[in-house]
Amino acid sequence: MKLIGCAIVIVSTILVCGCAATMPGPGQPAPGVLFSSTTSPAGMTIDQEYQAYPDSFEVLGFVEGTSSNQNILGVIAVGNGGYRAAIDNAVKKSGADGLINCVADIQSTNVLFLFSTSKTIVRGLAIKRK
Repeated sequence: MKLIGCAIVIVSTILVCGCAATMPGPGQPAPGVLFSSTTSPAGMTIDQEYQAYPDSFEVLGFVEGTSSNQNILGVIAVGNGGYRAAIDNAVKKSGADGLINCVADIQSTNVLFLFSTSKTIVRGLAIKRK
């Protein structure tokens, strides 16, 4: 009887902790969606502005930005693992005004459903207004 009780506790713990996976928050686009986090004064996204006026930008090269969050026991969650945070990280590191042709990837790690991490990686072309 004790063995059945222990099995029920273990299975229910695994089910509850498995539901508390770390992922980007609500309102975030699905992985692989191409977008930029910055907008121009005219209200266009930096992608639209670059397509309309490519000669007014300097391409700085490929950059990578990351963001992450951690989760302990499915109860305590810390960090901002969203796509926008990763793009803002790449823009800040490169000194660019925005990114174009972005791709995103997520790396997740889970240790016995006790501790999990999620890292969002964004790669794209950094551009700066001339």
